[in-house]
Amino acid sequence: MATSIRYIFWGTPDFAATALAGLIDAGYEPLAVVTATDKIAGRGRKLSVSPVKELALSRKIPVWQPVSLKDPEFVKQVIEASPDFMLVVAFRMLPQSIIEIPHGGTWNLHGSLLPDLRGAAPIHWAIRLGYRRTGLTVFRIQYQIDTGDILESLSLEIPSDWNAGMLHDTMAKEGASLLVKVLPQIAKGTYQLKAQDLFSNSPNQIRNLAPKIQRTDACIDWNREASTLVDFIRAFAPTPGAYTFLDQTRIVILEAIAEESTGITRDFDQDFPKGYCLVHGNNWWIRANQSWLRILQIKPENSKAMEVKAYLRGHADVNHKICSMEL
Repeated sequence: MATSIRYIFWGTPDFAATALAGLIDAGYEPLAVVTATDKIAGRGRKLSVSPVKELALSRKIPVWQPVSLKDPEFVKQVIEASPDFMLVVAFRMLPQSIIEIPHGGTWNLHGSLLPDLRGAAPIHWAIRLGYRRTGLTVFRIQYQIDTGDILESLSLEIPSDWNAGMLHDTMAKEGASLLVKVLPQIAKGTYQLKAQDLFSNSPNQIRNLAPKIQRTDACIDWNREASTLVDFIRAFAPTPGAYTFLDQTRIVILEAIAEESTGITRDFDQDFPKGYCLVHGNNWWIRANQSWLRILQIKPENSKAMEVKAYLRGHADVNHKICSMEL
């Protein structure tokens, strides 16, 4: 099912590729896609292309990879393509000169219920902040990031055992469906927009931000409560991975649960130092603030992810050691 709708799709990672695939499968093939330039990656230093480029090439859709979005030749290329509108999914901020090209607007799919969690990493931050619900928003882009008028939103539950990877995959699929739903409205101009309430102090508007995740943001602070650390670990799993240091080695913790006591000593009443490791059989606990974190799955440095019992078989000496926030 082909359509006469002319739009340009902007995106780079898997999240964007899922959205693009959903649109193409629904018969809404873009006239071109814009994605990041190819990168050198991996131990083999091979050239890596973005998931969006890989998908577009497989569907024989033109791919544009500008080094600079302000390059006059690239801007001219977009103007001459004469798109009715443009869709942006997981791409960097566009210059105003690009945003204003199509008469039908430039639209974005964002991974939160705007205006809450504006920023580059809404999925990670939703879990990190302990949210039990999040969502997706399609809005018309203005020059200030994530501030445009809202076309459609979709609310989603965050199960307590989901990590960021699981939520990402579900939201990618739901986001694709949401775009398929609203694209005919955008194309025809038959929609009503709702302005974001950016300055309300209402308790129903949480207004947390979701800035880009830095690697150091994922370092575990053992002074926090174990229940808080469970959400922290979920927020960074599977990547970049919440980490700690043990014997000068970085260890990523991928899954854990909070426990008030280990059940093998009167440890809750004892003054164990923060980060203290206690091992019994196949179980490994680490002392947090007034509680314990029982470790279920880890990824040792330069190793694959594994269940904790597999790790303990070769590292029985973990018992009584102290995890730290730095080398």
